[in-house]
Amino acid sequence: MQKETYTLITGASGGIGIETVKVALEHGYIVIAAYRNYEKTHLFDGLVKKYTGKLFLVPEFDLEDKNARLDSIKAIKKITNKLHYFIHVVGFLDINPLFKLNNENIYKSFEINYFSAIELISKISRMMLVAKDHDRAVTLVTSVSSRLGTSGRLAYSSAKGALETASRVLANELGGKKIRVNCVCPGLVNTKMLTNYTSDEEIEIMKSRTSLKRVGEPYEIANLILFLSSEKASYITGQVLNIDGGLL
Repeated sequence: MQKETYTLITGASGGIGIETVKVALEHGYIVIAAYRNYEKTHLFDGLVKKYTGKLFLVPEFDLEDKNARLDSIKAIKKITNKLHYFIHVVGFLDINPLFKLNNENIYKSFEINYFSAIELISKISRMMLVAKDHDRAVTLVTSVSSRLGTSGRLAYSSAKGALETASRVLANELGGKKIRVNCVCPGLVNTKMLTNYTSDEEIEIMKSRTSLKRVGEPYEIANLILFLSSEKASYITGQVLNIDGGLL
């Protein structure tokens, strides 16, 4: 009989997020899907019907608002007092070259992409300590931008890079409690974030720099995330795994 596996997925209504929800449900996990925009609830209608009692929705999960974050944590605790896997897919990108960048832009990027993630890990890891009879892991989705230095993405790249550094520290701190921490670092992925913030010309240039000469699909990222969020990856921690089609 499969153990109950409670998994929290944030950023669940985005391209990678919703594919991760689907794969987690296919694995038999009990999924708590947290997302910011209530209007995107319809995206989960089919999954809610198909996986009755296995999918719980936490909308209005706004990481820019500290009070909203705390309310969301309370909502999650009403569903379960323990968690086995925390998958953080949230990402906020705002293009601003250096001379247009200001402290407000930088702080917003760090608040959503970094500070809130650390706060969530601190609170969620306490819920993981309750689940001692099961593999436990935190998987953070970062970005290839953290190492490429793409123009106009100073705040976003810095925040994601900081999260990758933090993940190594957290892997050491939480390892003694048998909680693994890893990052998944995607390259070009076929999502709205890519098409909204990257021109067709830039996409073609980046594709030409990959070994596979194509853009990745969200389900491909989700499969790696779910591998790390499973007992199959029980000896993997403190790693940043690139999934970018061989970006050179």
